[in-house]
Amino acid sequence: MKDKTFARRIRLYAIGFLGGCVVVYFMLISGKDYGFWYPSRRVKEKMLSSKIVLSKEAAHSLQCRGLEQKAIVSYISKCDIDFSKSDTHREPCPYYSTIGKIGEKDSARVGIVLCDSTASCEGIVFLTGKDTCR
Repeated sequence: MKDKTFARRIRLYAIGFLGGCVVVYFMLISGKDYGFWYPSRRVKEKMLSSKIVLSKEAAHSLQCRGLEQKAIVSYISKCDIDFSKSDTHREPCPYYSTIGKIGEKDSARVGIVLCDSTASCEGIVFLTGKDTCR
């Protein structure tokens, strides 16, 4: 008699536990993008929401390759942030080193200083192609 009630309790507990796991999976986990937890994603979101300012050298590098400032906005959304070459604790504005593609085929490293309301592109170093403007 006791064996049947104990087995019944275990079976009911298992059914409830598995049912709860299924509900939690579909309500909290399934189909959600949790990329906003990653530091690089948060930094890029802050850069994109800030006003983007180009230094003279950065503007000259873009103009030399025939690119516009819009290319930097597209670059920031697709680039990778290299935290090993960044100075994230610099006061008052942290420096971030990014690497990615600008335009169709040019790969570049861009240094970005992120202040309260501005993201300043300090320098652009093209990693592919010849730099004929220097």
